[in-house]
Amino acid sequence: MNRRQSLLGWAAITAGFIAIAAAWGQVQGTNVVAVQLSLITSGGLTGLGLIFLGTGLIRADDLRAVRHGVEELLDRVNDLEHDVADTKDWLQTLEVKRLQGLTVPEISLEDGAGSTAVR
Repeated sequence: MNRRQSLLGWAAITAGFIAIAAAWGQVQGTNVVAVQLSLITSGGLTGLGLIFLGTGLIRADDLRAVRHGVEELLDRVNDLEHDVADTKDWLQTLEVKRLQGLTVPEISLEDGAGSTAVR
């Protein structure tokens, strides 16, 4: 995780809530509705923008960390696939050597006519 990006995201979220609170405080101090609307609109939209920016930064950082973990797992799976393939090849070679080492004894067969065949 990129701690700097996460901290920047949390700072933006905090600043957004502070902007909303400051706008709310200014609205409480005035009785003119037009001024109240302009203050709450500017402070509220700025605050929401900062909150969205902060959550985007944090989410991007989290996704980057997840992507890195998935890539690491994929590398491990690929290593395991290669190990399994190597083991399979080794076992096949071992089986071939075992079969080549077996000698087939000669078998004599007699048919009903009295002749003998060697196989």
